[in-house]
Amino acid sequence: MKIPLAKLPLTKKYALVGLISLTVVLLYFLITRVVPLTTAIIGALIITVSLMPAFIHLWYEEDNKVPFFPMVGLFYCLFFGLPVFTLPIAWPDPTNILIYKKHPLGEISNEALLIVFSGVSIMIVAFFITRFIVQTRIPIFSLKGLASLRSARPLFWLLLAGYFFNGLHGDIMVLSSATQFLLPGSILSLGGLILCWVEGYLTRTEKITLILIILPLFFFTKIRYLFLTEVALAILFLIFIFWRLRMKKFILAGAACVGVLASVYGVAQVVRSEPQTDLNRMSQLTRSIVGYLDIRKDKIKVPERIAKSSIGIEDLAQRMSQLWIFQFVWNKTPEQQPYFLGQSYEPLLYVLIPRFLYPEKPEERFGNKFGQRYGIIKNYDKNMSLNLPWITELFINFGPLSVPLGMAFFGILLALLDRLFNEPHLKNLEFLIGLTIIYRLVYPESNFSVTTGTLPILFLSLVIYFCLGNKILSHLCNWYQRG
Repeated sequence: MKIPLAKLPLTKKYALVGLISLTVVLLYFLITRVVPLTTAIIGALIITVSLMPAFIHLWYEEDNKVPFFPMVGLFYCLFFGLPVFTLPIAWPDPTNILIYKKHPLGEISNEALLIVFSGVSIMIVAFFITRFIVQTRIPIFSLKGLASLRSARPLFWLLLAGYFFNGLHGDIMVLSSATQFLLPGSILSLGGLILCWVEGYLTRTEKITLILIILPLFFFTKIRYLFLTEVALAILFLIFIFWRLRMKKFILAGAACVGVLASVYGVAQVVRSEPQTDLNRMSQLTRSIVGYLDIRKDKIKVPERIAKSSIGIEDLAQRMSQLWIFQFVWNKTPEQQPYFLGQSYEPLLYVLIPRFLYPEKPEERFGNKFGQRYGIIKNYDKNMSLNLPWITELFINFGPLSVPLGMAFFGILLALLDRLFNEPHLKNLEFLIGLTIIYRLVYPESNFSVTTGTLPILFLSLVIYFCLGNKILSHLCNWYQRG
């Protein structure tokens, strides 16, 4: 039975509009390409297959399920498909592509792009097959003894207090055990308080405190170092919360904020590289952006380094060109650089062992080792680290065949996590814990052990915190009532 277009659900209309828009954009890209036609076609295929989860989600999901896997696909679209067509933006001379501004890319190999395409495609197929199989065979995350959303309200405030206290008395960027719990715990608590607000559980004082103090202070602690990716991921978490609540205006506002962050990426890079206090750094960033936009330009001093550069479109395009990083290591491996043979996955063997039981536990520094091996980082520099996406990590460890095999495994893993932690009928607190576990996986730009290694401990810690906290609060309430 055919359904008239006018009677289609709104999400299906969005899917149709998206497909038509994608077709038009890809045709434009192919016409204006600066790479060979075959290379452009492969790039278009990577974009198309990466966006398929988003179209499928819009077409079939008629509830408020968070678009977790579509965001994973969007990552591969932006970082591994789009760079084929943003070459003129990232590098004015596409024949002279410099990786990290100093290493020539060399030949563009269609074989490398096909490996990327096969890896992304197989990951997506593996995800949907697994998701179909486990839909009725694996139960969703549910735990007796877990606090209700209303009773967890004091626990949210306590987590936020701990997060801010830890930030005042230590470097929040130093990943101590407390920080590794409080960082995700703080964003979970923000989401929890928003859900409490919507459910009518917050008092007027709590609402004012959340809006005027907690939210500004939270995002200041995030943006103070100008690591904009962390800010964007925090906003994405809140977008997922609003998606569950079907609050479209807040979703659009969050997406706009992410767009603004992306637009100032280049300026932030320059300002961040200069040592200064948090407030001076923020002031410098604001003045630089305003000065660049020619607003009261005669009254605002713009640093020379920023005045000579763009506001960041070129830098942003280079930053998102992970496809060419893959191409760069493809050209050098294994002829010039041998495979790592699984070295980047070794931390998974001991990452769950607490440091107090294993004082000599090695620190996770494979990004530094990767950069040194390929000549991007100087041998004497032990602090700098490079992002290593999962798909690139597979190749430098085991070669081309490992990419589709490994990406199939990742697709299965993501499907299992999606089933456990991303179902519309999850209770609110269970949803919050699950979202805290999975939301960073939409951005697999760091090697696998860095991205996932501590997730089991984090999950266990959050469950213990909210179960134990619920019992303590219940005993305190009973004691108070008896008194």
